[in-house]
Amino acid sequence: MANRLSRIEIQTLIELVRRVYSFVAKLRVRDRLAEKIQFPKVPKDLSESLALEIIPEVPDVCLGAELRLGGNRADILANYKGTDHRIEIKATGSKGFQHFSKKDVTADWIIWIHFNQCFANNADQIEVFCIPSPSDFNLKVGRITLHALKRIIGRKLIVHRFDIGTLKRVTQG
Repeated sequence: MANRLSRIEIQTLIELVRRVYSFVAKLRVRDRLAEKIQFPKVPKDLSESLALEIIPEVPDVCLGAELRLGGNRADILANYKGTDHRIEIKATGSKGFQHFSKKDVTADWIIWIHFNQCFANNADQIEVFCIPSPSDFNLKVGRITLHALKRIIGRKLIVHRFDIGTLKRVTQG
């Protein structure tokens, strides 16, 4: 189960992941065998804590809801007027692929945080893709790329960009 990080801890963990990316990239330049070393996954505590910070900035998702980590029920629960809405969080680096579970495709929302070049090249913006009622789109359990997700969801995919330093929304669409 994830632990909620403070904003300072989020920023610190982002910096630490950037350092790991940099270290692996430098190793790959020095030694061809280092190509066999994978870049790290986005830590669950980072993605879920970041989602708890940015969801209130996204007017499309559970506006005015009380947000909390969801334990076994969901990554995040958004309580609105006494009803819990299940939000599943996905996070990717530059490759942009994920694995959807049954829990993901049956959630009320999927929030996909795409760090893109945030770790590898210290980019200062991330993209957040919000999928309302994933079951409406007949999403399947299994591996999916961000490119495929965009094609499947089409115009109903809600996209926002955030500044990683301030955690404030920069643009929509």
